[in-house]
Amino acid sequence: MSEPNLDAVAVPPYIQEKRACIAAFMDAMDSESAHRPRDASMDVSQQVAYRQLAGIVDVTLSGLSPDLRGTFDLACLQEESYRDVAEIQAIPIGTVRSRVNRVRTLLRSRLKQGFADYAT
Repeated sequence: MSEPNLDAVAVPPYIQEKRACIAAFMDAMDSESAHRPRDASMDVSQQVAYRQLAGIVDVTLSGLSPDLRGTFDLACLQEESYRDVAEIQAIPIGTVRSRVNRVRTLLRSRLKQGFADYAT
């Protein structure tokens, strides 16, 4: 019996969103500790922190206005160019940049608040 090709399995959009948001946060953090890879060797406190991270990202993104969420989704999660997002949403490219920056700033702030205990 041949093994299934896991590369051909479609990843649900909500999982892609979480992965992209976590990656964006990890890139944005100044601390070296934020760049640890997630693997089976994590201790319990690290696993809890990752679950907390996913929860904060979920709550933050679900609380966005439809305009902010749509722009962030297209630009950051679906990796469309800012120019394409502007055309799709019929808004100026400066508005796209502003919305994406606003969401990234909000995510960064909420994640830093949620992980203040881990910053030591």
